[in-house]
Amino acid sequence: MGTEKFLESIVLVILPQFLGWLREKRQSKRRAMTPHPPTDWLTAKEAAAYLKVRRRTLLAWTRQGKIRGYRLSGTLRCVWRFKQADLDATMSPSSAAPADMEAA
Repeated sequence: MGTEKFLESIVLVILPQFLGWLREKRQSKRRAMTPHPPTDWLTAKEAAAYLKVRRRTLLAWTRQGKIRGYRLSGTLRCVWRFKQADLDATMSPSSAAPADMEAA
């Protein structure tokens, strides 16, 4: 009878606790694996890949004022972020047209 009581306690008490713990572990693992929702903010590397230019070229254009970039403060080095809409607007045909052609 002692063995039966022991097995019964395992099945009724310990097993449900273990299954709850295991279920929680699997759910937290799934949450960690889900990708972050897409955002319109891009890093310099992502923005350069989006425009199909080198990162250095993108940063040079930003410093020259050709492309709108947002500098993050509070960092030791210069960190830039770019909005995808700004990149699209910069590269649209109307913004790339020479000034003398627009006047004509």
